[in-house]
Amino acid sequence: MKNEHEKPVANFGFKPEDLSEEQAALLDYWKRIKGERLMPKRDDFDPIDLPKVIPFLSLEDVLYDPIRFRVRLVGGETSSARNSKGKFLDEFEGTEEIIAMLKQMLERKAPYYYVSAINWDERSYKTYSSLIVPFSEDGERVTLAMACHHTLGITKYD
Repeated sequence: MKNEHEKPVANFGFKPEDLSEEQAALLDYWKRIKGERLMPKRDDFDPIDLPKVIPFLSLEDVLYDPIRFRVRLVGGETSSARNSKGKFLDEFEGTEEIIAMLKQMLERKAPYYYVSAINWDERSYKTYSSLIVPFSEDGERVTLAMACHHTLGITKYD
């Protein structure tokens, strides 16, 4: 079990040098396709533009009333839970902190970054970082969260 101080925190003021190469590429692309808008639409994203980033992505649809996050896609190189496509994040143990951070993004409508340990499956010894960027179909509400994951290495948590 992780110590209290090791819980992930949504860092909305992250530094570009904190990001992996793939995360930096996604953030730059996200900024470009959003232009002057608060957030881009999902259709603005073309996977052909970021072929090296795609394996590290996961996508979660945002549903409202009540707020839930449904897994749409899990790239082969992500730290996301396996076999989760079509399931809701709240159906997996250990995702409470992930959900809490996603809810913060719904309020702020801005990208964030965090570092954590994988604690929802047998790989509880690995640490990873994630950059999450929001998309909106109506320009107001976040309708899709796109995450780019990067495995940082092996750390044992007590």
